[in-house]
Amino acid sequence: MSADAVPLPELFTHLSRLLREPLLLVSVEGTLLGSSASARTLLGRDEAALHGQPLGTLTEASSQEAVAGFLRRCARSLEPLPGTLTLRLASGELARRGCQGARLSPTEPYVLLRFPEEPSHKLAFGLLNQKVEELTREVTRRRQTEERLAQGELLLRTIIDTLPVGVWILDGEGNPVSGNAACRRIWGEARLVGPGRYQEYEAWFADTGQRLGVEDWGVSRALKQGEMTLSKLLRIRTFDGQDKIILYSSVPLRNAEGHIIGAIAVNEDVTGWKQAEEELRRAMELQEQLIGIVGHDVRSPLSVVLMSAQQLQQFELEARTRKAVDRIDRAGRRIEQVVRLLLDFTRARGGKGIPVHARPLSLRELCARVVDELKAAHPHRLVELHGSPAWGEGDPDRLFQVLANLVENAFKYGTPDRPVTLTTREVDDELRVEVHNEGPPISEALLPRLFEPFSRGAQTDETVKLSLGLGLYIVREIVRAHGGMVEVESTHETGTTFTLRLPRRCASPLEVPSGLVASG
Repeated sequence: MSADAVPLPELFTHLSRLLREPLLLVSVEGTLLGSSASARTLLGRDEAALHGQPLGTLTEASSQEAVAGFLRRCARSLEPLPGTLTLRLASGELARRGCQGARLSPTEPYVLLRFPEEPSHKLAFGLLNQKVEELTREVTRRRQTEERLAQGELLLRTIIDTLPVGVWILDGEGNPVSGNAACRRIWGEARLVGPGRYQEYEAWFADTGQRLGVEDWGVSRALKQGEMTLSKLLRIRTFDGQDKIILYSSVPLRNAEGHIIGAIAVNEDVTGWKQAEEELRRAMELQEQLIGIVGHDVRSPLSVVLMSAQQLQQFELEARTRKAVDRIDRAGRRIEQVVRLLLDFTRARGGKGIPVHARPLSLRELCARVVDELKAAHPHRLVELHGSPAWGEGDPDRLFQVLANLVENAFKYGTPDRPVTLTTREVDDELRVEVHNEGPPISEALLPRLFEPFSRGAQTDETVKLSLGLGLYIVREIVRAHGGMVEVESTHETGTTFTLRLPRRCASPLEVPSGLVASG
């Protein structure tokens, strides 16, 4: 018999409950090992009185040798052999009964004796053997399934116990059945208490500060309403007195019919993450406050410097003096640009966004202004302007700032002897401006974070002096404030192209100065 097979005496016990005929299971040596209820009724004895007795004690003394011979023949045959036994009943009477006997399995030392009510034939016993085989397969299959389920349950429990998050399993009444090692680590102890003692677990909603009652726990709603709770942030006090922050989730467990039979709750300790997040938030808040303070404090004295330089430029000065004044003016304007970037950065990061004041404009005319001003500062660079008038709405000062930044970047990083090209387009209700330059592409590693603060491309000694890494971040925020977006493509073959995509009608309030009419 294989290790997974079911013993025949156990099978006989199952089989005897399904058949009404008197049946006896006998070893080849003649010992009674099992009996059906109808056989015990026939013999007038209970199971305890029959089990383990020699078959000869149930037959007439004079026929015991014949009975032994019949049993030996049956032990050698898998086909039913007919015979007659004179049975000794509990009352002392003798009853002559026809029977059939056969070995149940060639590898097992058991004989089945059947006492049919009607005249027997081989087909009836064959059906009996067939039922034995079917039952053997069914019971064996069930046992193997139970063993696989037990192994799977053991594996699942092992996996759950090694998880870094706390896992609670509760029954249908809300009583915890088990909690893994992480539960004990998170809470300082894992108390398996039912709903009546949930208050032993001290927890508060992180957003409102309200303490959780019995009905507030996700498992209560999972069991009563079938609700799922995902990643609820709670502040807890552990049994060893620590304050922690956890993410709490729970789901109902249902059977095959969809009825709720329990719940699973998961706790994840995020105390370290939340502390790091809060420290980072405070650091960024302080940084932005400092930048804002510096920006405002520098602005006032800088205005005095620029105004003084402009006044001096109106006088007849010696060449050496004029050169010094011009340097002061250029340096002051550069500082003014840095201050403007810092202030815009503070507004954008502060959550208020960069304010824009929209009015009718032509993007092509705005691009022409940008080209004229930058060519004066970079007389040796080539700039080309193409495209349609692109009439729409926008803040001309802010969009001038965007376009000037993109063209200056093209000057910094593009090939010096190749032109920078600006192209305006109208696509349905969208206006577009493309700023293109030839030259080395932007690195693939930088592209995903190109518009984030303090991200800069490959630097030379000159560009390091001129770049804070805020320009493209401010560009993105100004375009977003218009309800648009900015995209970039950069390859060795085609160079680098920044594309502004703006709605024709700006989402910001429209300001129309008197006398200004938008015409094509």
